[in-house]
Amino acid sequence: VYSHKRKTPAPGATKTNIILPINTYTIMTQKQLYEQWVDKACKFINEVGPRINCCGSGAMQSAPILDHHPEVIFLGHDAHEPYGWEDGKEEQIRRRFFEGNPAFRHIDDSDKNRHDWKYWTLPRYVFNVIENDNRLVKEGNFVLMNAFFFGAHKIDQLNCKMTHEDAKRNIELTREVICDIFKPKALVCFSNAVFGALRGVENKQIVDLGTRLKVMRGTWDNGIAVFGVPHFSARISYADRDKIIEYLNTEIKKL
Repeated sequence: VYSHKRKTPAPGATKTNIILPINTYTIMTQKQLYEQWVDKACKFINEVGPRINCCGSGAMQSAPILDHHPEVIFLGHDAHEPYGWEDGKEEQIRRRFFEGNPAFRHIDDSDKNRHDWKYWTLPRYVFNVIENDNRLVKEGNFVLMNAFFFGAHKIDQLNCKMTHEDAKRNIELTREVICDIFKPKALVCFSNAVFGALRGVENKQIVDLGTRLKVMRGTWDNGIAVFGVPHFSARISYADRDKIIEYLNTEIKKL
């Protein structure tokens, strides 16, 4: 950015306009950064979706938090919405990045055994058993989203559709929104397949809780603590489930 300023000339010199540079910095809000990111995410979806004939359900299950940084993000693999690509749905896809999944908004505390949302309703229920009105699962303090923007009945089916380059670009977009925009203290991956898909996680280690299914931990960009836990709609004992969630509750609140 430049500004025209006059400089007093020396006696007898011809008057001239001197252009002096002015350093200006524009600080974008979290909402503005997110809107920019959504533009990139939608461009990616609109490019890849028709080629692999897969709907772009978007990443968001809950609505995003854009006025402050959430304490924790819960990350699934994909929305498991096995629909083909439909032209004309671009605006609907974009809107979901801001509004989340309509089905998510209709879940209440009585739905802990709701079949199609057990991966979320069961851990949320246990978090609130551990501590009433637990802040980690309280509206406005978490984001529930997916690592991949496309859906299929099973993860293997989605993996067969997306090329290695597609998956790499998708995960980089996921990394960008989590690490550079949301900036949570912790990220909880619902399955070690999700944990393993993230690029650049350091200090990976297995956490020994004595459970049948393993729990992973590492550190991502900006010092975000990353946890890989079993998918809670899978076959997991109540004892193991409760032990894992108690561990998450304790460790995240230490951060």
